[in-house]
Amino acid sequence: MNKMLMFLIIFLISSFAYATYYIGAKSENTWENNWKDPWRGNDVCSYWYSTMGYYSSIDQISYTSLGSAKTRYETDGDQNSTYGLDAFDIYLHCGHSGHYYTSNDGVHNAQWHMWNEDTRALSKNMRLGDETRELKLFSTYGCAQMYDEDGHRLERWNPIFKGGLKFATGFWELAWLFGSDYTSNRQLGIDYAQYLNTTNKTVKYAWWDAVKEHPDNKPAVLASGASQSNAASRRDNMRMVDLPNYSVLRDGDVDWLGWTQWR
Repeated sequence: MNKMLMFLIIFLISSFAYATYYIGAKSENTWENNWKDPWRGNDVCSYWYSTMGYYSSIDQISYTSLGSAKTRYETDGDQNSTYGLDAFDIYLHCGHSGHYYTSNDGVHNAQWHMWNEDTRALSKNMRLGDETRELKLFSTYGCAQMYDEDGHRLERWNPIFKGGLKFATGFWELAWLFGSDYTSNRQLGIDYAQYLNTTNKTVKYAWWDAVKEHPDNKPAVLASGASQSNAASRRDNMRMVDLPNYSVLRDGDVDWLGWTQWR
């Protein structure tokens, strides 16, 4: 009886080990010396972050700007327990992003633009999901970090997923806002937060149903898998509530990245 009681206690503890999700966000509206065009990323991120905080399962860790944040994205600093991406279970970037070819080493990168002039976090230097809270869901409201017109999407994202990241949402082409219609901009973030917390909605459709409200948005999602069919299953079925329950795949265990893009 004592052994059975101990088993039940251990089971309950393990079941609720991730009852609280740590979340974080970074965003920007303007960039140093106008090296990037003004873009109201704060509208989306701030309202996503605040809306997520209404749910009891969410612990808000940090929402900051993109100033001097490059190291928080890349492997050397992503483990920082307050600002690094691996400090969170779920993270949202709102600002400029894209794809970037580094000619010195011939690598095709996804990139995330920092506030600081000419400063980019590059996917070749990123490995998410292997430190601190082990980031599980990485979302970007910004352009073309999942670009694939040149056939290099998976090359760009493989280094990131090798750390154990399970799911990513973003855009394969342009991401749009509603200009000075700030209410509609903010609703994008509110909707994504609410849809993530809708029990029967997958992460895939939480993203699509939120961002499709702008008719020109071209979103995409990616999920890792131990095989092509496993990646497709994880991509199509993973919900926020399930994130801790899906196996962590790292390095050679990541055999496939399953993707969907719209429009």
